[in-house]
Amino acid sequence: MNKKETVRAFVFEQSAQDLAQRLWDCALANKNTMLTLIAWQTQASPDHAPQAMLKTIADLLEPDDYDYQSNRHGWAAAEDYADRAANALPILEKLAERSPAIARQACADALHQLYRAAEQSHESDGTIDDLMQAVQEILIDTFQAAPPPAQWIDDWLALMEADPLGLWDEQEVLTAAGADFQRSYSQRVAQDWRDYLGKTSALKKDKYYVDYERSKLRKRYADDLKRQGDQTGILALLQSTLSSAKEHSELIAHYESLGKWQDALALALSARERYPDDTSIEADLLRNFVHAADHTQALAIHRKRLEKSPCVAYFQAALDAAVAAGKDRAVYREQLYAWAAAQEIAPKPANVWRHIQRTEQGRDVGMRVQWLLHEQCLDQALDLVQLPHTCESRLLQSIANSVRSKQPEAARGLLQRVFALHMPNASTPYTDVLQLVKAIAPLMGKAERDEWIAHLRTLYKLKRNFIKGLDALKL
Repeated sequence: MNKKETVRAFVFEQSAQDLAQRLWDCALANKNTMLTLIAWQTQASPDHAPQAMLKTIADLLEPDDYDYQSNRHGWAAAEDYADRAANALPILEKLAERSPAIARQACADALHQLYRAAEQSHESDGTIDDLMQAVQEILIDTFQAAPPPAQWIDDWLALMEADPLGLWDEQEVLTAAGADFQRSYSQRVAQDWRDYLGKTSALKKDKYYVDYERSKLRKRYADDLKRQGDQTGILALLQSTLSSAKEHSELIAHYESLGKWQDALALALSARERYPDDTSIEADLLRNFVHAADHTQALAIHRKRLEKSPCVAYFQAALDAAVAAGKDRAVYREQLYAWAAAQEIAPKPANVWRHIQRTEQGRDVGMRVQWLLHEQCLDQALDLVQLPHTCESRLLQSIANSVRSKQPEAARGLLQRVFALHMPNASTPYTDVLQLVKAIAPLMGKAERDEWIAHLRTLYKLKRNFIKGLDALKL
Protein backbone atom coordinates (compact mmCIF):
# COMPACT_ATOMS: atom_id res chain seq x y z
CA MET A 1 0.00 0.00 0.00
CA ASN A 2 1.10 3.57 -0.59
CA LYS A 3 1.34 6.10 2.22
CA LYS A 4 -2.15 7.48 1.76
CA GLU A 5 -3.77 4.03 1.81
CA THR A 6 -1.78 3.13 4.94
CA VAL A 7 -3.01 6.24 6.74
CA ARG A 8 -6.59 5.60 5.62
CA ALA A 9 -6.48 2.06 7.03
CA PHE A 10 -5.13 3.43 10.32
CA VAL A 11 -7.86 6.08 10.58
CA PHE A 12 -10.64 3.59 10.02
CA GLU A 13 -9.27 1.43 12.83
CA GLN A 14 -9.68 4.20 15.42
CA SER A 15 -12.62 4.61 17.76
CA ALA A 16 -15.37 7.15 17.12
CA GLN A 17 -14.43 8.96 20.33
CA ASP A 18 -10.80 9.41 19.30
CA LEU A 19 -11.74 10.52 15.79
CA ALA A 20 -14.30 13.00 17.12
CA GLN A 21 -11.70 14.52 19.44
CA ARG A 22 -9.16 14.78 16.64
CA LEU A 23 -11.72 16.42 14.39
CA TRP A 24 -12.69 18.89 17.08
CA ASP A 25 -9.06 19.80 17.70
CA CYS A 26 -8.64 20.43 13.97
CA ALA A 27 -11.75 22.63 13.97
CA LEU A 28 -10.46 24.70 16.86
CA ALA A 29 -7.26 25.33 14.90
CA ASN A 30 -8.82 25.91 11.49
CA LYS A 31 -11.63 28.35 10.61
CA ASN A 32 -12.80 26.47 7.54
CA THR A 33 -13.02 23.17 9.37
CA MET A 34 -15.03 24.77 12.19
CA LEU A 35 -17.44 26.38 9.72
CA THR A 36 -17.84 23.06 7.91
CA LEU A 37 -18.81 21.39 11.21
CA ILE A 38 -21.27 24.18 12.00
CA ALA A 39 -22.82 23.73 8.56
CA TRP A 40 -23.05 19.98 9.14
CA GLN A 41 -24.78 20.49 12.48
CA THR A 42 -27.16 23.07 10.98
CA GLN A 43 -28.18 20.72 8.18
CA ALA A 44 -28.66 17.80 10.53
CA SER A 45 -30.86 19.69 12.98
CA PRO A 46 -34.59 19.54 12.06
CA ASP A 47 -35.62 22.53 14.16
CA HIS A 48 -32.96 25.14 13.55
CA ALA A 49 -34.39 28.65 13.76
CA PRO A 50 -34.23 30.65 10.48
CA GLN A 51 -32.08 33.33 12.11
CA ALA A 52 -29.50 30.71 13.15
CA MET A 53 -29.51 29.34 9.61
CA LEU A 54 -28.99 32.84 8.21
CA LYS A 55 -26.02 33.37 10.53
CA THR A 56 -24.43 30.11 9.42
CA ILE A 57 -24.95 30.94 5.74
CA ALA A 58 -23.43 34.40 6.18
CA ASP A 59 -20.40 32.98 8.03
CA LEU A 60 -19.80 30.34 5.38
CA LEU A 61 -19.95 32.85 2.55
CA GLU A 62 -18.02 35.70 4.16
CA PRO A 63 -15.00 36.37 1.89
CA ASP A 64 -11.66 36.04 3.62
CA ASP A 65 -9.52 39.11 4.13
CA TYR A 66 -7.12 37.90 1.48
CA ASP A 67 -5.61 39.42 -1.64
CA TYR A 68 -6.25 36.49 -3.96
CA GLN A 69 -5.04 38.28 -7.07
CA SER A 70 -1.56 39.35 -5.97
CA ASN A 71 -0.59 36.39 -3.78
CA ARG A 72 1.03 33.48 -5.59
CA HIS A 73 -1.16 31.09 -3.60
CA GLY A 74 -4.32 32.91 -4.70
CA TRP A 75 -5.75 30.00 -6.69
CA ALA A 76 -5.53 27.62 -3.73
CA ALA A 77 -7.06 30.21 -1.39
CA ALA A 78 -9.97 30.77 -3.75
CA GLU A 79 -10.52 27.03 -3.98
CA ASP A 80 -10.55 26.78 -0.18
CA TYR A 81 -13.14 29.55 -0.02
CA ALA A 82 -15.31 27.89 -2.67
CA ASP A 83 -15.16 24.53 -0.86
CA ARG A 84 -16.25 26.16 2.38
CA ALA A 85 -18.95 28.31 0.76
CA ALA A 86 -20.48 25.28 -0.98
CA ASN A 87 -21.67 24.10 2.45
CA ALA A 88 -24.16 26.98 2.44
CA LEU A 89 -26.13 25.57 -0.51
CA PRO A 90 -27.97 22.73 1.31
CA ILE A 91 -28.80 25.15 4.14
CA LEU A 92 -30.24 27.65 1.67
CA GLU A 93 -32.28 24.86 0.06
CA LYS A 94 -33.60 23.80 3.46
CA LEU A 95 -34.47 27.39 4.32
CA ALA A 96 -36.24 27.81 0.97
CA GLU A 97 -38.48 24.84 1.76
CA ARG A 98 -39.38 26.17 5.22
CA SER A 99 -39.46 29.95 4.69
CA PRO A 100 -39.25 30.96 1.01
CA ALA A 101 -39.61 34.69 1.68
CA ILE A 102 -36.74 34.62 4.18
CA ALA A 103 -34.73 32.44 1.82
CA ARG A 104 -35.22 34.99 -0.97
CA GLN A 105 -33.45 37.65 1.05
CA ALA A 106 -30.85 35.14 2.22
CA CYS A 107 -30.06 34.28 -1.39
CA ALA A 108 -29.71 37.96 -2.27
CA ASP A 109 -27.32 38.50 0.64
CA ALA A 110 -25.41 35.35 -0.30
CA LEU A 111 -24.97 36.57 -3.87
CA HIS A 112 -23.56 39.89 -2.71
CA GLN A 113 -20.99 37.99 -0.63
CA LEU A 114 -20.09 35.79 -3.60
CA TYR A 115 -19.75 38.86 -5.82
CA ARG A 116 -17.23 40.31 -3.37
CA ALA A 117 -15.29 37.06 -3.34
CA ALA A 118 -15.33 36.86 -7.14
CA GLU A 119 -14.00 40.41 -7.46
CA GLN A 120 -11.14 39.54 -5.11
CA SER A 121 -10.23 36.39 -7.01
CA HIS A 122 -9.58 35.93 -10.70
CA GLU A 123 -8.19 32.41 -10.31
CA SER A 124 -10.99 30.30 -8.80
CA ASP A 125 -11.24 28.07 -11.88
CA GLY A 126 -14.95 28.82 -12.16
CA THR A 127 -15.91 27.39 -8.76
CA ILE A 128 -17.17 30.69 -7.38
CA ASP A 129 -19.07 31.27 -10.64
CA ASP A 130 -20.75 27.88 -10.17
CA LEU A 131 -21.79 28.86 -6.66
CA MET A 132 -23.37 32.07 -7.99
CA GLN A 133 -25.39 30.08 -10.50
CA ALA A 134 -26.50 27.60 -7.84
CA VAL A 135 -27.68 30.38 -5.47
CA GLN A 136 -29.52 32.08 -8.34
CA GLU A 137 -31.36 28.83 -9.04
CA ILE A 138 -32.41 28.50 -5.38
CA LEU A 139 -33.55 32.14 -5.42
CA ILE A 140 -35.70 31.62 -8.50
CA ASP A 141 -37.16 28.45 -6.98
CA THR A 142 -38.44 30.51 -4.02
CA PHE A 143 -40.67 32.51 -6.37
CA GLN A 144 -43.05 29.58 -6.88
CA ALA A 145 -43.95 29.46 -3.19
CA ALA A 146 -43.62 33.18 -2.49
CA PRO A 147 -43.68 35.52 -5.52
CA PRO A 148 -41.53 38.59 -4.82
CA PRO A 149 -43.34 41.83 -3.96
CA ALA A 150 -43.02 44.89 -6.15
CA GLN A 151 -40.48 46.51 -3.82
CA TRP A 152 -38.10 43.58 -4.38
CA ILE A 153 -37.32 45.19 -7.76
CA ASP A 154 -34.83 47.41 -5.94
CA ASP A 155 -33.06 44.37 -4.49
CA TRP A 156 -32.95 42.65 -7.86
CA LEU A 157 -31.61 45.70 -9.71
CA ALA A 158 -28.95 46.06 -7.02
CA LEU A 159 -27.97 42.42 -7.55
CA MET A 160 -27.62 42.92 -11.29
CA GLU A 161 -25.55 46.06 -10.73
CA ALA A 162 -23.20 44.21 -8.38
CA ASP A 163 -22.87 41.04 -10.48
CA PRO A 164 -19.28 41.11 -11.83
CA LEU A 165 -19.96 38.43 -14.44
CA GLY A 166 -23.39 39.39 -15.79
CA LEU A 167 -24.90 35.96 -15.09
CA TRP A 168 -28.51 37.06 -14.73
CA ASP A 169 -31.13 35.88 -17.23
CA GLU A 170 -33.67 38.68 -16.80
CA GLN A 171 -36.36 36.89 -18.80
CA GLU A 172 -36.08 33.80 -16.60
CA VAL A 173 -36.44 35.87 -13.44
CA LEU A 174 -39.44 37.83 -14.75
CA THR A 175 -41.19 34.67 -15.92
CA ALA A 176 -40.72 32.98 -12.55
CA ALA A 177 -41.65 36.10 -10.54
CA GLY A 178 -45.18 36.28 -11.96
CA ALA A 179 -47.46 38.77 -13.70
CA ASP A 180 -47.75 41.28 -10.81
CA PHE A 181 -44.00 41.60 -10.50
CA GLN A 182 -43.64 41.87 -14.28
CA ARG A 183 -46.09 44.79 -14.39
CA SER A 184 -44.26 46.57 -11.60
CA TYR A 185 -40.94 45.94 -13.32
CA SER A 186 -42.24 47.35 -16.62
CA GLN A 187 -43.44 50.49 -14.86
CA ARG A 188 -40.10 50.82 -13.10
CA VAL A 189 -37.85 50.52 -16.16
CA ALA A 190 -40.04 52.93 -18.12
CA GLN A 191 -39.90 55.44 -15.27
CA ASP A 192 -36.13 54.99 -14.90
CA TRP A 193 -35.72 55.83 -18.59
CA ARG A 194 -37.93 58.92 -18.32
CA ASP A 195 -36.06 60.05 -15.21
CA TYR A 196 -32.76 59.61 -17.02
CA LEU A 197 -33.93 61.70 -19.98
CA GLY A 198 -35.08 64.47 -17.66
CA LYS A 199 -31.86 64.37 -15.68
CA THR A 200 -29.44 64.40 -18.61
CA SER A 201 -31.14 66.58 -21.20
CA ALA A 202 -29.00 69.55 -20.24
CA LEU A 203 -25.68 67.70 -19.94
CA LYS A 204 -22.94 68.72 -22.36
CA LYS A 205 -20.97 65.78 -23.76
CA ASP A 206 -17.87 65.67 -25.93
CA LYS A 207 -17.50 63.20 -28.78
CA TYR A 208 -15.47 60.78 -26.66
CA TYR A 209 -18.06 60.54 -23.88
CA VAL A 210 -19.63 57.12 -23.37
CA ASP A 211 -22.73 57.18 -21.18
CA TYR A 212 -22.87 53.70 -19.68
CA GLU A 213 -25.93 54.53 -17.58
CA ARG A 214 -27.81 55.54 -20.72
CA SER A 215 -26.83 52.30 -22.49
CA LYS A 216 -27.91 50.20 -19.51
CA LEU A 217 -31.27 51.90 -18.96
CA ARG A 218 -32.07 52.06 -22.66
CA LYS A 219 -31.33 48.37 -23.18
CA ARG A 220 -33.34 47.39 -20.10
CA TYR A 221 -36.32 49.40 -21.29
CA ALA A 222 -36.03 48.10 -24.87
CA ASP A 223 -35.76 44.47 -23.69
CA ASP A 224 -38.87 44.91 -21.55
CA LEU A 225 -40.84 46.39 -24.44
CA LYS A 226 -39.83 43.42 -26.56
CA ARG A 227 -40.88 41.04 -23.78
CA GLN A 228 -44.29 42.70 -23.73
CA GLY A 229 -44.53 42.58 -27.53
CA ASP A 230 -45.02 46.37 -27.65
CA GLN A 231 -43.92 46.99 -31.24
CA THR A 232 -45.10 50.60 -31.21
CA GLY A 233 -43.14 51.33 -28.06
CA ILE A 234 -39.99 49.64 -29.35
CA LEU A 235 -40.12 51.56 -32.62
CA ALA A 236 -40.66 54.86 -30.85
CA LEU A 237 -37.73 54.20 -28.50
CA LEU A 238 -35.34 53.16 -31.27
CA GLN A 239 -36.32 56.12 -33.47
CA SER A 240 -35.81 58.62 -30.67
CA THR A 241 -32.40 57.37 -29.54
CA LEU A 242 -30.10 57.44 -32.53
CA SER A 243 -26.83 58.62 -31.02
CA SER A 244 -24.38 55.97 -32.27
CA ALA A 245 -23.69 53.61 -35.16
CA LYS A 246 -24.83 50.70 -33.00
CA GLU A 247 -28.21 52.33 -32.34
CA HIS A 248 -28.65 53.04 -36.05
CA SER A 249 -27.96 49.36 -36.72
CA GLU A 250 -30.54 48.32 -34.14
CA LEU A 251 -33.22 50.43 -35.80
CA ILE A 252 -32.24 49.20 -39.27
CA ALA A 253 -32.57 45.59 -38.09
CA HIS A 254 -35.91 46.40 -36.47
CA TYR A 255 -37.23 47.93 -39.70
CA GLU A 256 -36.15 44.78 -41.50
CA SER A 257 -37.91 42.57 -38.96
CA LEU A 258 -41.12 44.53 -39.65
CA GLY A 259 -40.66 44.19 -43.42
CA LYS A 260 -40.03 47.95 -43.76
CA TRP A 261 -37.12 47.53 -46.15
CA GLN A 262 -37.43 50.98 -47.73
CA ASP A 263 -37.13 52.61 -44.31
CA ALA A 264 -34.20 50.31 -43.50
CA LEU A 265 -32.35 51.21 -46.70
CA ALA A 266 -32.98 54.93 -46.26
CA LEU A 267 -31.65 54.83 -42.72
CA ALA A 268 -28.64 52.73 -43.76
CA LEU A 269 -27.74 55.26 -46.45
CA SER A 270 -28.08 58.10 -43.96
CA ALA A 271 -26.02 56.22 -41.36
CA ARG A 272 -23.23 55.62 -43.88
CA GLU A 273 -22.93 59.38 -44.39
CA ARG A 274 -22.66 59.83 -40.65
CA TYR A 275 -20.44 56.80 -39.93
CA PRO A 276 -18.54 56.13 -43.18
CA ASP A 277 -16.01 53.74 -41.62
CA ASP A 278 -18.32 51.68 -39.39
CA THR A 279 -18.36 48.02 -40.42
CA SER A 280 -21.76 47.28 -38.88
CA ILE A 281 -23.40 50.07 -40.92
CA GLU A 282 -21.57 48.78 -43.98
CA ALA A 283 -23.03 45.31 -43.35
CA ASP A 284 -26.50 46.81 -42.89
CA LEU A 285 -26.22 48.68 -46.17
CA LEU A 286 -24.92 45.63 -48.02
CA ARG A 287 -27.81 43.52 -46.72
CA ASN A 288 -30.33 46.10 -47.90
CA PHE A 289 -28.72 46.51 -51.33
CA VAL A 290 -28.89 42.74 -51.81
CA HIS A 291 -32.54 42.68 -50.72
CA ALA A 292 -33.29 45.49 -53.17
CA ALA A 293 -31.42 43.58 -55.93
CA ASP A 294 -29.10 46.55 -56.35
CA HIS A 295 -26.13 44.30 -57.11
CA THR A 296 -23.97 47.08 -58.53
CA GLN A 297 -24.00 48.93 -55.20
CA ALA A 298 -23.49 45.65 -53.36
CA LEU A 299 -20.44 44.88 -55.51
CA ALA A 300 -18.97 48.29 -54.68
CA ILE A 301 -19.14 47.45 -50.98
CA HIS A 302 -17.63 44.01 -51.52
CA ARG A 303 -14.78 45.56 -53.52
CA LYS A 304 -14.17 48.15 -50.81
CA ARG A 305 -14.04 45.40 -48.19
CA LEU A 306 -11.61 43.35 -50.27
CA GLU A 307 -9.25 46.25 -50.87
CA LYS A 308 -9.24 47.04 -47.17
CA SER A 309 -8.77 43.42 -46.06
CA PRO A 310 -7.87 41.12 -48.98
CA CYS A 311 -8.68 37.82 -47.30
CA VAL A 312 -10.01 34.73 -49.04
CA ALA A 313 -13.57 35.24 -47.76
CA TYR A 314 -13.79 38.77 -49.18
CA PHE A 315 -12.15 37.64 -52.45
CA GLN A 316 -14.81 34.97 -52.94
CA ALA A 317 -17.61 37.34 -51.91
CA ALA A 318 -16.42 39.91 -54.45
CA LEU A 319 -16.40 37.31 -57.22
CA ASP A 320 -19.91 36.16 -56.35
CA ALA A 321 -21.14 39.75 -56.19
CA ALA A 322 -19.59 40.48 -59.58
CA VAL A 323 -21.50 37.58 -61.12
CA ALA A 324 -24.74 38.80 -59.45
CA ALA A 325 -24.06 42.25 -60.93
CA GLY A 326 -23.88 40.76 -64.41
CA LYS A 327 -20.12 40.89 -64.89
CA ASP A 328 -18.07 38.19 -66.58
CA ARG A 329 -16.55 36.17 -63.76
CA ALA A 330 -13.28 35.34 -65.53
CA VAL A 331 -12.70 38.95 -66.56
CA TYR A 332 -13.46 40.31 -63.10
CA ARG A 333 -11.23 37.64 -61.52
CA GLU A 334 -8.30 38.76 -63.67
CA GLN A 335 -8.97 42.34 -62.63
CA LEU A 336 -8.76 41.35 -58.98
CA TYR A 337 -5.48 39.51 -59.52
CA ALA A 338 -4.08 42.47 -61.43
CA TRP A 339 -5.05 44.78 -58.58
CA ALA A 340 -3.40 42.43 -56.07
CA ALA A 341 -0.20 42.28 -58.13
CA ALA A 342 -0.09 46.08 -58.19
CA GLN A 343 -0.13 46.14 -54.39
CA GLU A 344 2.87 43.85 -54.02
CA ILE A 345 6.10 45.27 -52.68
CA ALA A 346 9.41 43.77 -51.67
CA PRO A 347 9.52 42.87 -47.96
CA LYS A 348 12.06 44.54 -45.71
CA PRO A 349 15.02 42.34 -44.66
CA ALA A 350 14.56 43.30 -41.00
CA ASN A 351 10.95 42.15 -40.92
CA VAL A 352 11.82 39.20 -38.67
CA TRP A 353 8.27 38.27 -37.69
CA ARG A 354 7.53 37.42 -41.32
CA HIS A 355 10.62 35.15 -41.46
CA ILE A 356 11.94 36.81 -44.63
CA GLN A 357 15.42 35.70 -45.68
CA ARG A 358 17.89 37.91 -47.49
CA THR A 359 17.68 35.48 -50.40
CA GLU A 360 13.95 36.18 -50.69
CA GLN A 361 13.88 39.77 -51.81
CA GLY A 362 11.32 39.68 -54.60
CA ARG A 363 7.77 40.82 -54.21
CA ASP A 364 5.61 39.52 -51.37
CA VAL A 365 3.05 37.58 -53.39
CA GLY A 366 1.15 36.22 -50.39
CA MET A 367 -2.15 37.88 -51.26
CA ARG A 368 -2.40 36.23 -54.65
CA VAL A 369 -1.08 32.92 -53.29
CA GLN A 370 -3.88 32.78 -50.71
CA TRP A 371 -6.48 33.32 -53.42
CA LEU A 372 -4.89 30.73 -55.74
CA LEU A 373 -4.81 28.12 -52.97
CA HIS A 374 -8.45 28.87 -52.24
CA GLU A 375 -9.24 28.23 -55.90
CA GLN A 376 -7.09 25.07 -55.93
CA CYS A 377 -4.86 26.59 -58.61
CA LEU A 378 -1.77 24.83 -57.27
CA ASP A 379 0.43 25.07 -60.36
CA GLN A 380 -0.12 28.82 -60.59
CA ALA A 381 0.61 29.24 -56.89
CA LEU A 382 3.79 27.16 -57.24
CA ASP A 383 5.00 29.25 -60.19
CA LEU A 384 4.24 32.47 -58.35
CA VAL A 385 6.30 31.67 -55.24
CA GLN A 386 9.51 30.84 -57.09
CA LEU A 387 12.50 32.87 -55.94
CA PRO A 388 13.09 35.71 -55.64
CA HIS A 389 9.38 36.17 -54.83
CA THR A 390 8.32 35.29 -51.33
CA CYS A 391 5.36 34.93 -48.99
CA GLU A 392 4.64 33.72 -45.49
CA SER A 393 6.18 30.35 -44.70
CA ARG A 394 2.78 28.82 -43.87
CA LEU A 395 1.72 29.41 -47.48
CA LEU A 396 4.91 27.84 -48.84
CA GLN A 397 4.30 24.84 -46.62
CA SER A 398 0.68 24.60 -47.72
CA ILE A 399 1.71 24.52 -51.38
CA ALA A 400 4.38 21.92 -50.63
CA ASN A 401 1.93 19.66 -48.84
CA SER A 402 -0.54 19.97 -51.72
CA VAL A 403 1.94 19.11 -54.50
CA ARG A 404 4.03 16.62 -52.52
CA SER A 405 2.72 13.45 -54.17
CA LYS A 406 2.80 14.68 -57.78
CA GLN A 407 5.75 17.08 -57.65
CA PRO A 408 8.10 15.85 -54.90
CA GLU A 409 11.07 17.88 -56.15
CA ALA A 410 9.08 21.11 -56.00
CA ALA A 411 7.69 20.19 -52.58
CA ARG A 412 11.18 19.49 -51.26
CA GLY A 413 12.47 22.84 -52.47
CA LEU A 414 9.62 24.71 -50.78
CA LEU A 415 10.01 22.81 -47.52
CA GLN A 416 13.74 23.50 -47.48
CA ARG A 417 12.95 27.17 -47.92
CA VAL A 418 10.55 26.98 -44.98
CA PHE A 419 13.23 25.25 -42.91
CA ALA A 420 15.73 27.97 -43.79
CA LEU A 421 13.20 30.63 -42.80
CA HIS A 422 12.48 29.11 -39.39
CA MET A 423 15.81 27.65 -38.29
CA PRO A 424 17.60 30.95 -37.45
CA ASN A 425 14.99 31.76 -34.80
CA ALA A 426 14.30 28.21 -33.63
CA SER A 427 15.02 27.16 -30.06
CA THR A 428 14.66 24.16 -27.79
CA PRO A 429 12.89 21.77 -28.23
CA TYR A 430 13.13 22.53 -32.01
CA THR A 431 9.89 20.65 -32.60
CA ASP A 432 8.77 22.53 -35.72
CA VAL A 433 12.09 22.46 -37.55
CA LEU A 434 12.66 18.80 -36.72
CA GLN A 435 9.23 18.02 -38.14
CA LEU A 436 10.29 19.83 -41.30
CA VAL A 437 13.47 17.75 -41.52
CA LYS A 438 11.36 14.63 -41.09
CA ALA A 439 9.06 15.77 -43.92
CA ILE A 440 11.92 16.74 -46.27
CA ALA A 441 14.12 13.66 -45.89
CA PRO A 442 11.81 11.16 -47.67
CA LEU A 443 11.74 13.45 -50.70
CA MET A 444 15.50 12.90 -51.27
CA GLY A 445 17.55 10.01 -52.50
CA LYS A 446 19.75 8.32 -49.87
CA ALA A 447 23.03 9.92 -50.98
CA GLU A 448 21.52 13.37 -51.22
CA ARG A 449 19.76 12.94 -47.86
CA ASP A 450 22.98 11.83 -46.11
CA GLU A 451 24.84 14.80 -47.57
CA TRP A 452 22.10 17.22 -46.42
CA ILE A 453 21.94 15.78 -42.89
CA ALA A 454 25.72 15.98 -42.63
CA HIS A 455 25.53 19.61 -43.75
CA LEU A 456 22.94 20.33 -41.02
CA ARG A 457 25.15 18.71 -38.39
CA THR A 458 28.06 20.92 -39.38
CA LEU A 459 26.07 24.13 -39.82
CA TYR A 460 24.16 23.81 -36.52
CA LYS A 461 26.70 21.94 -34.39
CA LEU A 462 26.41 24.53 -31.62
CA LYS A 463 22.66 23.85 -31.31
CA ARG A 464 23.18 20.68 -29.31
CA ASN A 465 19.52 19.97 -28.63
CA PHE A 466 18.77 20.25 -32.33
CA ILE A 467 21.52 17.74 -33.08
CA LYS A 468 20.13 15.38 -30.42
CA GLY A 469 16.68 15.68 -32.03
CA LEU A 470 18.23 15.05 -35.42
CA ASP A 471 19.86 11.87 -34.11
CA ALA A 472 16.51 10.74 -32.64
CA LEU A 473 14.90 10.93 -36.09
CA LYS A 474 17.23 8.11 -37.26
CA LEU A 475 17.14 9.24 -40.87
